[in-house]
Amino acid sequence: MLIVYFLSLMVIGQTNTTLTPEEASRAMRALPLVAMINALVLSYLAHALVWAALANVLVRMMKAKRWETSLAVGLTFAALLSSAIGLFPNPYMPRMVRQAHFFELLSSMLVFGGIAGWVIHGTEG
Repeated sequence: MLIVYFLSLMVIGQTNTTLTPEEASRAMRALPLVAMINALVLSYLAHALVWAALANVLVRMMKAKRWETSLAVGLTFAALLSSAIGLFPNPYMPRMVRQAHFFELLSSMLVFGGIAGWVIHGTEG
């Protein structure tokens, strides 16, 4: 990310003759935002790789039919993420927001885990 940032600075510095001072200033102010967006995308990719690795481990450990494995992965994902966030009170979320977030995470992780288990299991077994 830092390399892209500094290379962009060099490019903007070289093309400064064709830009108005306002455009150059705007481009320089946009570079940190671009770097933050790139870092956010990379963190999401790392997050996805962790969940995919966990799904892969769960699928490989189970010697069951495809639908049973998918259900187990979905339930595991839903239990891991939604129970820690939604079941216990915390000072940052009001009760109604916490409950809504609990059901949102429960359903989305159940679906994601089921699909991940189904895809990773493949046709064998």
